[in-house]
Amino acid sequence: MAAAIGHRWRLGMAFGLMLGLNACQQAAPPQVSVPLKTAGPELTMAQNGSSVTLAVGDALAIALPGALQTGYQWQVVQTPALVNKQGSEYQPLSGSGECGMQRLWFAARQPGDGLLTLVYRSEGAGHQDDANFYTLRLHIRQGR
Repeated sequence: MAAAIGHRWRLGMAFGLMLGLNACQQAAPPQVSVPLKTAGPELTMAQNGSSVTLAVGDALAIALPGALQTGYQWQVVQTPALVNKQGSEYQPLSGSGECGMQRLWFAARQPGDGLLTLVYRSEGAGHQDDANFYTLRLHIRQGR
């Protein structure tokens, strides 16, 4: 009985998170322009699963929807040695009490090919509670 209740609770939480994240993904982008910490392309959920080519020294910003107050945030789960994570910040959307954008910054440090994988996960939760994934194939070349 307790296992069935626990399973239903987990399903309810996962469904609620999926609805919340989907609502955040449908939200309009913020009207306020936030200066990027690095220059370079800013990718969004629209580029999930795609490839990007950078030169050594180039910067990459990824802006993804989220709802920080749920305890979930975008986390790096796989990053090639080709890039360094430079930072991350969350910006709530104006007029939206729940939705916002999380931006993650990376710098290309050496030539090669690799896979960058992010997951929308609750701090302290295991992979079974992952709500979404973002994957990007990186091609980093030497110089311009």
